[in-house]
Amino acid sequence: MQKKKSPKNILNDLDSELMNVYRVIRDEPENLIEFLKGEPASKELHNYYKNEFKPKSHLERAGRWYYMNRVSFSGIMNMQNCYFGYGDKFSMRPENWPRNILRTSLKLQEVMLLCEDF
Repeated sequence: MQKKKSPKNILNDLDSELMNVYRVIRDEPENLIEFLKGEPASKELHNYYKNEFKPKSHLERAGRWYYMNRVSFSGIMNMQNCYFGYGDKFSMRPENWPRNILRTSLKLQEVMLLCEDF
């Protein structure tokens, strides 16, 4: 017997940066794809986003977070423990990021996104 589909889906996390990424992926995936367009998975760019880049908007914050998550070891997002860990054989390649963002955006439609304490 199959469980009934929930009429309402809620995704909640206290991490405001994570929830910002989910909102951008849900509401403006094309803008995130454009931000990431042509960005290689490189140690130099990882270091730039980690140490120098200062996001000026919610989109830039989401782009930085997504990039760092995709190219960091195990997707660890605590910046002091966030080390480059991309490998062509085991990481999602940058040319596949747009398809992943669009697929995720479709799944997040109609999902309520919250950033509240459990």
